[in-house]
Amino acid sequence: MELSLCLIMRQKLVLRLLLINVFIVNHIYFVSVQKPSCHDEERSALLQFKDSFVINQSASSFEGAYPKFLQWKSNNCCLWDGINCDAKTGHVIALHLSSSCLFGSINSNSTLFSLIHLQILSLSDNHFNFSQIPASIGQLSHLTYLNLSGSAFYGQVPFEISDLTNLSSLDMTYNYDPSSAFYGQLPLEISNLTKLSSLDMSYNYDPVTEEKFLQLKDPNFKTLVRNLTGLEILILNFVDMPSESLTRLQLGDNNLSLVFGEASRNATDSKFKLLDLSSCNLRKFPHFLKHQNELEWLVLSRNNIDGQILNWMLNISINTLPMLSIPSNLLAGFNQLPVVLPWVNLRQFDISFNMLQGPLPIPPPSIVDYDASSNMLAGEISPLVCIIPPCLGNSASLLVMLSLRNNSLHGIIPEICSNNMSKLKMIDVSHNRLQGELPRSLSKCLMLEAIVVSNNQFHDSFPSWLGSLSFLKLLMLCDNGFFGVIGKPEKDIDFSNLRVLDLSSNSFSGELPSQYIFNWNAMKSIKPIGLRYMSSNWSSTFSNDYQYSNGLRYKITIMYEGALRSLNLSNNMLTGCIPSSLGYLTELESLDLSRNNLSCHIPQQLKQLGFLSSFNVSHNNLTGPIPQGNQFSVFDNSSFYGNPKLCGDPLSKKCYISGLVVGVVLADIAITRKPGWFHWFVELLSEWRKPRRQWRT
Repeated sequence: MELSLCLIMRQKLVLRLLLINVFIVNHIYFVSVQKPSCHDEERSALLQFKDSFVINQSASSFEGAYPKFLQWKSNNCCLWDGINCDAKTGHVIALHLSSSCLFGSINSNSTLFSLIHLQILSLSDNHFNFSQIPASIGQLSHLTYLNLSGSAFYGQVPFEISDLTNLSSLDMTYNYDPSSAFYGQLPLEISNLTKLSSLDMSYNYDPVTEEKFLQLKDPNFKTLVRNLTGLEILILNFVDMPSESLTRLQLGDNNLSLVFGEASRNATDSKFKLLDLSSCNLRKFPHFLKHQNELEWLVLSRNNIDGQILNWMLNISINTLPMLSIPSNLLAGFNQLPVVLPWVNLRQFDISFNMLQGPLPIPPPSIVDYDASSNMLAGEISPLVCIIPPCLGNSASLLVMLSLRNNSLHGIIPEICSNNMSKLKMIDVSHNRLQGELPRSLSKCLMLEAIVVSNNQFHDSFPSWLGSLSFLKLLMLCDNGFFGVIGKPEKDIDFSNLRVLDLSSNSFSGELPSQYIFNWNAMKSIKPIGLRYMSSNWSSTFSNDYQYSNGLRYKITIMYEGALRSLNLSNNMLTGCIPSSLGYLTELESLDLSRNNLSCHIPQQLKQLGFLSSFNVSHNNLTGPIPQGNQFSVFDNSSFYGNPKLCGDPLSKKCYISGLVVGVVLADIAITRKPGWFHWFVELLSEWRKPRRQWRT
């Protein structure tokens, strides 16, 4: 009995110990996973900070914006939305209030600045009512991350921001509204922020008024950030950068006026791979470029760089540079002729919209995108090069886009595609003085999508042989000397994908080729996939190790997959009638047959062109009534002017049949809806007054 009692007592003791152990374990687990409890004074400071704002949905532009303050209800502020506390001390160390729909001002006495343990402060995408960044910001000395972008701050950036010596990331972008923008100079003492690895001051500029709000006039960049040797990402507005670790610098489209000294000695410490100084109002090539030998991407577009391209510019990064873009400047030419571009891996070369004279620069065989359009390239050509260099033809296996439009080039187009391996997709030599025939080797450019040779002096027959190019979508032959009848070729080739055809202002003769052009399958077929751009984007990118990858950018027109959208045969010598088969091109948006010698009536079938928004048959010899209703109701006099025998709306001349006015109602109802009845009516009138039957306009 006593033994049994002892066993029972022992079991109870063991059970009690087990329960105690479970309780202790559970308590330890609960303590380890529960959120720290915030300090009362910090909770109070946060609530007072909250009360200084009103919630306004329009204060944030981000689509996913929501007011985080609405969830600040529990006693433990460490559980509030947007708040992070230190796991050990319970102090608030992070305040994430970006896109929180906050509207109001932040003053120097704001309780925000009593949160002295803050390490992260994000207030972006709110509206702080044009208040200045308070000088009290300097009290948050533990901050490592500060984001004030897009929040309607105004005024001088305070000196005290330089007290935030632990900052590694500072973002004050997108304060470019004229009524809410930083102005003045960035404090020189920002160089005290030696731990900065990311600095973004971009887009503090109003593109409408062209007013610059954040000026960096007086100090050069070396003085401004001389101690920022850990800087890896810099997006502001430039001058001289001594950071050896900086390899990627994008300062484009800030519209600051930058001045570079001749002795930019410290710039040689930075070996850039990507450098974008577009729209920085540069007036000459930055001298520090002379020491760059590892560039892979150089963009100097939309500046005011003038004069000659100096020889030293042709010696930078010869073995590494695949992309050079210097369009929209005032460059006059090269210092030495002829120019053979030295960059052995060059893929994209853009010198468009300058004032360059002389011969075309000769690219290397690696070239993919060559754009020398809108210059004044002309003059005597060295015997060492041709007018359009044959090297372009030799490199055509890689060349994808060739744009030489709007120059003064003369001579002929050389044989560009020497074999069927060419990758050429677009050639534009319009607005020059090129002569002769189109090179038949173009038919070997099997990838061609666009041929633009308008506004030249070509003398050739219609290039029906281009119909074999199955990818060809745009063919522009206007304003040349093309001649003869547009006839069907011997072989069965029919421009299977053509979308835009412009043959205007040539010397084509004969009747409109209704049995040929208007039966092309591409012009009639409809594939319901919607509008798209015929384009491909230049997609050169830099990964973490800055490996270069390339694509190509060009844009031609908006089109509808599988149907002709635009047809221009104006200003030729075409005769005969307008084919009724044009009515089958149901996706046409623009039709121009003006300034020819066309006769007969305007076919009623053209009313089937429901998308037609531009129509011109002026200055022909057309007769009879203008079709009424549908799209024809929106065309004005200019669409029909210069046809003396044409009548009906919108012309002031009415159509008569033996003295009877055929008005809009008859034209709309009888002609449009009851053609059989109308013919019967006309025949009846003919029998009734047969001796005097005639059209009078």
